[in-house]
Amino acid sequence: MPLEEELDRFKAKFDRQLEIFLIDKINQHRQVDPVLADMTKRVAKRVLRGGKRIRPLLIKLAYDLAGGKDSEKIIKAGIAIELLHQYLLTHDDIIDRDQIRYGGDTLEVDYHKLFQKKFNKTDPHLGLSLGIIAGDHLHTLALDALTESGFPAESIIKAVNWLNQILYDTVAGFQITYFQNHLPIAKAEETDYLKGILLVSGRYTIEAPLMLGLILADNTSIKSALHHYSQNVGLGFQMQDDILGLFGNTKTTGKPVGNDIREGKKTLLLVKTYKRVNSEEKKFLQKCVGKNITQIQLRQIQHLVKKSGTLKECQNLAKDYVKKGKRALFTLKVTPSQATTLLTDIADFLITRSK
Repeated sequence: MPLEEELDRFKAKFDRQLEIFLIDKINQHRQVDPVLADMTKRVAKRVLRGGKRIRPLLIKLAYDLAGGKDSEKIIKAGIAIELLHQYLLTHDDIIDRDQIRYGGDTLEVDYHKLFQKKFNKTDPHLGLSLGIIAGDHLHTLALDALTESGFPAESIIKAVNWLNQILYDTVAGFQITYFQNHLPIAKAEETDYLKGILLVSGRYTIEAPLMLGLILADNTSIKSALHHYSQNVGLGFQMQDDILGLFGNTKTTGKPVGNDIREGKKTLLLVKTYKRVNSEEKKFLQKCVGKNITQIQLRQIQHLVKKSGTLKECQNLAKDYVKKGKRALFTLKVTPSQATTLLTDIADFLITRSK
């Protein structure tokens, strides 16, 4: 079965369980207070509106490779990693001042509109405040999903400890990237960019779900191979994400194109381009990065990234990282299976996707 069909099939099955879980939580939270149930409804609407569900699939694939047998329990654990992802996305949207997620309002914007309608208040801090709380609420829901998954208590404790370590790394990666965003582009270093995305994309996006699957299967014998797969595929994934951030289509990605430039992000695309352009073009980039650029300026930046050869180089780098990741799968001491095939296909998909 082609990967996209497999992803669609898994997503449909997974989303049914995710919706059941969230409806159950809405009903539970109604007993506490209607405001809590309302917040759960709002986060549920956002979560169910979009997302590829790559992370829950990665948990299941690693669990299967490690000999796990309980498909129902691992789907429930997948709900935990998806909601953890949504928790981080909610805060990421606030940090990046994004207003669109999955083709609709971010939670911050959703609450901003609520305050306008209910209280006739337009202070953006109000929506921001409840957007943060909604993100925290998603983190609590994620822990609920994991502890209610049905795995032994010892495995749950190991899983929580692992996810805590991942969150520490994510916090570090976010800070490295965020501080770099506020440096002049002339001082931005490729090494800082790579370290930041390795701690976020390599660890939280790919390695976190894979290792969680091994922990819950109580078998970490293939940990080393999956670690090398994660690190390399995660780097390739983030490079493609940066490319889509500058060259994607908002209708397809569900996110504003060019927002990385407006937020001052020193992506590899931007750092490498700056080093290659002439002095006048450097001044132009200095003037644009971190500013509310126009569509004309965005097109000029896109032209410089292409003309300098940086776009092509970053596309090739992403491919090289994915090749290294796939080679790590050859060292797995397991019989080739649907799981290993899907891991190979997912690696390719993550650097060829358009959203």
